[in-house]
Amino acid sequence: MKTITRNERNEHDAATRPGPPAVVKGCLIALERCRRVVDLLTPDQYMNRPDGAHAVGEHVRHCLDHFTMLLNGLEGGVVEYDARERNPELERCRDLFHEVHAGLVRRLVRLDPAQLKRKLNLRALVSPADEPVLLETTLERELCFLASHNVHHVAMMIMLAEKQGVSIPTEFGVAYSTAAYWSAQSPAQSRAQ
Repeated sequence: MKTITRNERNEHDAATRPGPPAVVKGCLIALERCRRVVDLLTPDQYMNRPDGAHAVGEHVRHCLDHFTMLLNGLEGGVVEYDARERNPELERCRDLFHEVHAGLVRRLVRLDPAQLKRKLNLRALVSPADEPVLLETTLERELCFLASHNVHHVAMMIMLAEKQGVSIPTEFGVAYSTAAYWSAQSPAQSRAQ
């Protein structure tokens, strides 16, 4: 039987307790994983670019920018991730990360569940040589994207941290569908997949 870590148990508890809709919980869990990675790093490790790769702080800023763009786009009904602010200070300052992170969590928790099906327009550059396209989407669909997108970047943050000698629980960077698959497998198969 696969041993469930305390982190997995905490995520499961957060995902099953009454409160925000599942799609919002998924985003909150993804953001919490990001915060926990940041908290395991020193300020230098947060900014370090091992082997010339992007720094953890750059991945963090990228993720928070996406959440900010979605939530800011709700008022006008247009989301444009490509127009991110890309604040370099967020890449260097863990205190600013914590401030922005806390604000995003508050905004996500306050989302009205009745608004999840709300139609939005997504303006996106889908190829480098063409004009942006305008696509119809929903708040719920974009929250699903952001949870998955964030977990993907956390997986990269884990690799960057490990290159710096920092051990981070690998389950932080595992997609929700993969974790569900593993937990449904027999003990002999659970991690062999």
